[in-house]
Amino acid sequence: MRESEEKNKPTDTLSSYVSTAEKRLSDQIKKQFSFMVFATLLPTAVLIFVFGALPYFFRQPTNESLIIALQESNSQISELSKTLLTTNLADKALVNNALESVLKQSNLHQQAIEALKESQNQVAPETQSIIQVVGSAAILALLGALGLQRLQNIDTEINNLRESIFTQSEVRAQMIKESLGSRIGDEVQKQFIKSQADIQLLLDQGKEILDNVQSRAIKVQQEISDDVDHLQKDLSDVRELINRYPWLESQDTFKSISTIQRLASIEEAQMLAEKLRRAGDTIGATEALKSAIAQNLLGDYADFHNAFSEALRLKNPQLGIEIIERGLSCFPDDPDLIANKVKALYSLGRPLEAKEFIENWRKNKPQQFVRSWRPVVFYEDLFDGIELTEQDFVNLKSAFEEVSHKLPYEIKVWSEYASLMIKHGEIDTAEDVLKSGLRLNPLSQQLNYVLGELLLKQGKSDNAIKYLEKALAVDYQDQYQHDVSQMAVRTTLAQAYESVSNLEKASLLYKSIMKEPQVNATIQDYARNRLSAIALQQDRYPDEEENEKNISPEQIMDILQKLGNEKNETESE
Repeated sequence: MRESEEKNKPTDTLSSYVSTAEKRLSDQIKKQFSFMVFATLLPTAVLIFVFGALPYFFRQPTNESLIIALQESNSQISELSKTLLTTNLADKALVNNALESVLKQSNLHQQAIEALKESQNQVAPETQSIIQVVGSAAILALLGALGLQRLQNIDTEINNLRESIFTQSEVRAQMIKESLGSRIGDEVQKQFIKSQADIQLLLDQGKEILDNVQSRAIKVQQEISDDVDHLQKDLSDVRELINRYPWLESQDTFKSISTIQRLASIEEAQMLAEKLRRAGDTIGATEALKSAIAQNLLGDYADFHNAFSEALRLKNPQLGIEIIERGLSCFPDDPDLIANKVKALYSLGRPLEAKEFIENWRKNKPQQFVRSWRPVVFYEDLFDGIELTEQDFVNLKSAFEEVSHKLPYEIKVWSEYASLMIKHGEIDTAEDVLKSGLRLNPLSQQLNYVLGELLLKQGKSDNAIKYLEKALAVDYQDQYQHDVSQMAVRTTLAQAYESVSNLEKASLLYKSIMKEPQVNATIQDYARNRLSAIALQQDRYPDEEENEKNISPEQIMDILQKLGNEKNETESE
């Protein structure tokens, strides 16, 4: 149904267009016909009226001078006639003259009458103009009638043309339809046959290409497999060579190795290793320390200790223990080297072996054990990885009492002694140990901090603040490995201020933590969260402290002092 409508659509459109044009032209002809009928009838009626009324309305008016002349002539004739009646007719000559005058007068009178008749019969110029106009109108009416006739002829021709167009359009549409359907069918069939041939050709070509690709792929795969086998063999050889000579990995390392071959002492090896490590060449640094051991280079106990520390920085405790063994062969009773061996064994996952080693050495060399703080501190560190028995606690406690008595100014001894007491649950004893250490080392940042933190955990916030403020005020001390950083002190002190509801001072410390570029992100997040909590406690929205600058410990102490003074003044008032 839809296809037939689409096929008849052009014919229907042409028919509609012709019908519309025919209707518009028919309407126009009717209008012109009506106008021409009116234009024809009106002049005809006017012409009839004019020709009937002109003789009456437009006849020549009477000639007044002629009438007067006729009246005078008649008067003269009357007088002449009277004269003749009264005159003696004997005088012939007079009679003749009279008769001659009467004849002349009669002729004049006759001429006047004829002139009058002529003037009565003539039409006036205005009348002639009107007659001409009316004649022109009559001619126009005639032309209109002729035009009307022509329009009727045109209408007839249009009707004939319309019928002819409709007939030809229908015939042409039918012919086009039949011809187009035939051509489309032929073209479709032709293209279908051609497409089948093209598709078959493409399939044949694709199959041929696929066969070639598969063949080539198999060949390439075999070549790659052979190359991989050769490469793995070469890599194995290179890896074995590098394992034997690690310094071959880079040209810079090779240059460093050339320097390593000319080392003359443990100190030079340690300094070169440190230099290479700082430059990012850990391989060269390791090779420098290994070379010192391989070449049996000499040095004092401090050189071996520094070389051992460098090996740990390179995260190579096995190399570190080799260095210590070399050092102990030269200095068998050095307490720092003994302690380093304990630490190396513990780092290698051998804490029990380290414990047995340090206890035997202490038993055999009691005087050497108390010469340094490291043996007892490293001894205590072992129990972070193994169980602390009661006997171990007794041995450690006696060792700490002995070393703290011999080395009262070694801060690490007091700090680790207190840590041992805390592990054993003797909190009060740990507090006494820290206070004893502070009496001898009042400016120790570590001891003040550890004691303040211990008191804060016990809920003694006011006493804790006193020690933590002192830890904040003193300089950072570079002790064994880890010491108390300023950020740790600030965080713990801020917690203490929060515990006593001194939110202003706590906020100041948290803000200073957030603005330190070197602070760990976790600590900064903690400080930010605490600031938000403090803001909520103060019934205000948390705000970003973007404009705060880095604050030094001295500045913090000054501000805290001012805040404390203001608080005291307020309380006194």
